Order: sequence, then C-alpha cells, then structure tokens
Amino acid sequence: MSEKIKNNWYKILELEYYPNPVEDEDVIRDRIEDKKAFWAKKRNDFSKGKEYTKYLELENKKVIEEEMLDPENNKRKEMIRELQNILFKAVDDMLEFCEGEYISSKVVKEFSKQEGLDEKLIKIRLKEKGKRIEEYRNPIYENYCENLKKKITNYDNSKKNLDLLGKKNLYDFLNSEGIYCQSETDTEKILEKIEERRKKLVKPDAETSAKKELLSECHLIFKNTQKKREYDEYVEHLKYLEVSKELEKLKILSENSDFLNLSNKSFKYLKKIEEILRNKEEAKSIFVGFCRAERIPYDIQENQKNQSQNQNQNQSKKENERKNQSSTGSQSQQRKTSQNQNNNGNNRNSDNRSSNNRNNNNNWKSDTKKKKSSGAAFVWVIVAMLAIVIAVLAISKKDNQRQENRSQNVQQDISQKQTTNNTPKEEVSKEVSKEPEQTKEIPEKTDEEIGKEYFDRGMSEYGKGNLSNAINLLKNAVHYKYGKAMYNLGKIYEDMGNYPEAKNWYKDASDRGDKNSMFRLAFIYQTKDGNLEEAKNYYQKLIDEGSTNNSYFYSAKNNLGIIFYSENEIEKAKELYEDAINGNIVMGKIGLGDIYYYKYRDQSKAKKLYEEAINEGSDEVKRIAQQKYNKLFPENQ
Repeated sequence: MSEKIKNNWYKILELEYYPNPVEDEDVIRDRIEDKKAFWAKKRNDFSKGKEYTKYLELENKKVIEEEMLDPENNKRKEMIRELQNILFKAVDDMLEFCEGEYISSKVVKEFSKQEGLDEKLIKIRLKEKGKRIEEYRNPIYENYCENLKKKITNYDNSKKNLDLLGKKNLYDFLNSEGIYCQSETDTEKILEKIEERRKKLVKPDAETSAKKELLSECHLIFKNTQKKREYDEYVEHLKYLEVSKELEKLKILSENSDFLNLSNKSFKYLKKIEEILRNKEEAKSIFVGFCRAERIPYDIQENQKNQSQNQNQNQSKKENERKNQSSTGSQSQQRKTSQNQNNNGNNRNSDNRSSNNRNNNNNWKSDTKKKKSSGAAFVWVIVAMLAIVIAVLAISKKDNQRQENRSQNVQQDISQKQTTNNTPKEEVSKEVSKEPEQTKEIPEKTDEEIGKEYFDRGMSEYGKGNLSNAINLLKNAVHYKYGKAMYNLGKIYEDMGNYPEAKNWYKDASDRGDKNSMFRLAFIYQTKDGNLEEAKNYYQKLIDEGSTNNSYFYSAKNNLGIIFYSENEIEKAKELYEDAINGNIVMGKIGLGDIYYYKYRDQSKAKKLYEEAINEGSDEVKRIAQQKYNKLFPENQ
C-alpha cells in the first residue's frame, strides 16, 4: 500500500471482506446509516464513547462515503487487502514452513482450533496459495479405537478356567488339545472333535474338570455364528487392551523423557505390539495412528535401516567366510600337489642318493661362499647410499649460503638506491620482491547467517516429521543467536505435551520481545498451570507492546477477557470481548453473550450473539456456541 490506512471502514462497519468482500454500494450505504444510528446512541458509552463520537464527526464530513464509495474502488481494495493480510498472517506464516504440495486435514483442523479461524476460510486460503488438503485415514487404527470403546460381552467363567490352564483364550486352549479350529473351515468337524475330546477326559481332578467346562463352552460358541462373532470381538478386545497398556506407557514416556531420543525408544513398544498382535502390518498401523494422534515422535524407517545394515553385515560375513574357505581349499590343493611332486622327486632320486651324498660337501662350501659374497654386497650398497645422502646435504647447504649472500647484496643495493635516489622504502621493496598480489579472502559467514541455515534445515526436518533432528538443528540455530528458533522450539515441545520445556523456550523468546511466544506462554499459564496472574501479565504485555498486525493480538484480548470474566471484572471483560470481536475473533461473541445473558439479563442480545457465533465460527467455536444455545434456549431447538 502506498500509505497507511487510518480507518479501515470494512472493519469498523463490520462488512464482509473475505472470501466475498461486499462491493454493492447500496449495501454499504445502508450499513453506514445503521452504524450512524448506533454510534449516536452509544456516543456516551464509558469505554467506546470517544471512538463513536470520532466516527460521527467523520461521517458528518462525508469522509466515510468518499473513501467507501470511491468510483475507482482503490481505497476499498486497499482496506480489503489489509484486513485479509491480518486475517491470514498466521496461515501465511505457517505456509513458510510447509514444504510440498499437500497439507494434512488434521493440521488444518488443529490450526483452525488454535487460531480461532473458520476451517473453510483456511482451506480457501490454502487453495489460493496452491496447497492441497491431504485426508489422512488409518482404518486399522480407527477400528482399534472403536473396539476399545465398545461394550464387549464378558467371558469371566472361561477366563478362570483358562488362567488355571495357563491359556490366553479358547483358541489357544483348543490348539493345545489338538483342535486347530482357526485353520479348519468346516464347523461340523470342529464340533465333532470337541465332543470326542470331551468324552476322553475321565480323570476326577480340577484340571480335567476345567478342560471339560471349556470344551462345553467351545461347543456352545462354535455352534452359534453370532456367539462366535462376539467371542472373536472379545479376543480382539483383550489383545487391544494389552496394546493400549503399552501405548499408554509410551505416552507417559513422551511426557517425561528427553524427546531427542524418544523416536529410538519407541521401537521397543512397536516390537511389543507386534508380539501381542502377531501381525506386523496391524501393529504398525495402530502404532503410527496412536503416535500421530498423540503427537509422539516416531521414525519407523530408522529401524528398517538398522535391519538392512545388519543384513548387509551378515552378507559380508558370509562372503568373507566363503573367500576364506576357497583360499584354504586352494592352499590345501597346493600342498597336495607339492607333496605329490616331492614324492615323485624322491622316487626319481632314490637311485642317485649315493652320488648326491658324495657331492654334499662341495655344495655346502659353495653355499657358504655365496652367502658371504651376498652379505658383503649388501653392506657396500648401504655405504654407497649413505655417501649419496651426505653429498646431497652438502650441496643444499652451499645453495642456502649462496642465496643468503645474494639477499645481502640485494639489500645493500636497495640501501644505496635509497641514499642516492631518495625513493621510499615501500616502492623499493615492491620493485625488488615483485611478489604476486595475494587473492582476496572470502569473508566468513556471520553467526546470524549460520543460525539461519540451521533454522531452515530444522524447520525442513520438522515438516517431514523428524522431530529429533528438528530439535537438534533449532538448538544449534539458537546457539548462533538466531532468536526466531526459540519460538519454534517452544511450539514443538508444546505440541508434544512437554509444557515445562515449552515454557522455558517461550520465556527466553518473550524476553527478547517475541509477541507470539508471549501469547503461547500466557496460554499455557492459563489453561495448563492455572496461574491466572502470570497469564494476565503476559497477555497484557502482548497487548501493550504488540500491534493489530500480530495474529495473536486480538486472541490475547479475548483470552484476557475470559480471565477477567472469571474474576467478575465484567466491564473489563466486556471491553476486551468487543475488541476481540472487532478483530474477527468469533469466540469473543460467546463470551459477550455470557455477559448479556448472566450479568445484564438481556436474553435477546445474548441469543443473537450465540447465533452469530454458530454461523460464523470454526467447528470448535460452533460446537461450544451450539451447546450454550441448546441449554439456554431449548424452545428454539
């Protein structure tokens, strides 16, 4: 924009500016008249009277009409653009860290809830920015969750007998009795085998009676298709209960351990789940679904890498063993051939032993002479090499002396030139040395540039779901004084549920003036710690130091209004709610509706505010507003 807009009339007149901005001039005129009447009525209002009086004065000067009914629409377009930028600043900031074309629908839902923006509007904005919504579905995990919620038929009698025999379920028991009903499809045959086995049990002891009761129960269950289906659900439910215990342990670990190593530790739980379910694909789907739902870091590929490395190591060991075997085999063959050759040589020389014995003395003498001559030659070679080394050293020494003499002569010449020609020393030294100019050194990167590189890499890893790497890289960015990484570290830890660590990073960032960190820190104090005084301090600090361009500015006003309402500071809460509503925080309408209903006893006004929240709010805002509306106005359902 060429110049800053003093009064954004789209916001003041509460006209729609996204996704379908109001452009009809008749509608704009009608809204100006409505607002004019409202301002005149409220000009003596304690909190907003001055503001309303200012708007009336501008209207009397026809300023609103001039700016809103401009024939070229330039001013209106600037107002619409400004409000859209404010509305979607948080969305656009998020998109900076989202690589690729797709964004998961779950991320959109959580972001909508967090920012108080309508999910539909966020999707429209994402579409404008070239992003596509990816619907993540995990039917196996969904079935797991549904099964845990179901009311399952209990089989307590069979459980006692199974515990006595040390069996998990009826299928396990039948397998131990030689009846493999899971592989047998003919129900009649299974029932016959059960009956035959039951008749053979005659011992009068507790174990036999337990087996008889279990076989009778198996007969009843397998005879009825519905009962068998119910028992199968019960068996699946027992397995899923074991799985849920392991996953709850993982959740506790994620809340109380170092998150950098959590993804590696999570493999142990995946292995346990595989052992329980005896189905790798099912275990993996449930594990991944749970981790994504609870925001627990995991990295299944790493486990696969370790397995592939082990396989490669095993293969290399086998290849080395084969090579060793082949080399030992070839050596043994060589030994055999040499032995055969020796045997043949011995056979050939058996007739000539006498002649060889005669010549042994002469051969021994000649060998000793050869040894002596070879030893003497070796000594002479060493002596010659030493002589050569000494000669080289002497020559190099003479060369050094010559160079020193030359340099002394040159310096004398220089001094003579200086005395005769009065030339500066620097010029003479340049003429004599004639050394090439040194190349310019490449400037080193600043700490901020290094920190920025670590930050970008960290956010890239975060976008891929590699939280351990992301945290390490972001901490390196902080080490190099790149303060922006502090907020992102706090957000990652907050999403993981590690609120103490999140608060530490948010505090550090807040001390450096980061407004987003102030809001998140206040939100944790308000909703997780119940420390309302600290929450108020940070919300107020954000409001005092922030600006309307900050995406959290109006959310801070709304949340501060909630705190003041809980402390019965009604007028302060009302003013904050109204400011939040002016900043397009629809949640403020619910709070303001509560004030009108419970404090001012104005049910019609409260009803209107709740209805507006239902129509305009995000899914979460709609749900809260609808619950209040149904409770307070049951006659309108």
